[in-house]
Amino acid sequence: MKNLSLAAIIAKNKLQSDEAWLVALKIYVRNPVTGAVVEVIRVVNNVETTTILGESYEPFPFSISMTEQMNELPTLSLTIQDQTQVVQSYMNTYGGGIGFDVDLIVVRATTAASTNSEPELIEFFRVIRSSVANYVVNWSLGAENPLRQQFPARRQDSEQCGFKFKDSSCAYVGGVGTCDLTLEGPNGCRVKGNVANYGGYPGIITKS
Repeated sequence: MKNLSLAAIIAKNKLQSDEAWLVALKIYVRNPVTGAVVEVIRVVNNVETTTILGESYEPFPFSISMTEQMNELPTLSLTIQDQTQVVQSYMNTYGGGIGFDVDLIVVRATTAASTNSEPELIEFFRVIRSSVANYVVNWSLGAENPLRQQFPARRQDSEQCGFKFKDSSCAYVGGVGTCDLTLEGPNGCRVKGNVANYGGYPGIITKS
């Protein structure tokens, strides 16, 4: 991770500044079974395609908020307005997006187009929880940590289905094209009449 330069910090914290800051996401779509990266999605909170370190990032609406608790790694909440369902299609195919790697990149707009200019900040995260409702994707991003490696490979979760949507285990054959991989969600198993094949463990009591 590269620390923000002093000049960047000053510009960022001014109430009014001519310095435009861009936040970009580099999302590694990972197959949860094989662990292989099958696709890389590059998006930026800008109105036009932006080049960062020689790679093109497409304009895409998203927002980020961060929470920090004592003695815990920071968690980011990422909300993506996925009107074209591009992100959702990958989530439906690959375990709801759990385990996708996300690089969060902060760059000044004045230097973004230069292939020789490094971003001011790069942080590395992994999707640890996800949901979808009304074309809005919500991800919780946790810092990648070896101690968080999942074992066994299939986690018993009361709120998240572990099956790939419409595969043999899911067994759903209806006409709905997406699923939020929940039991009681607005686009989950119950509304589809597929409760018997839900791949989560609703009997598990989760402490708040």
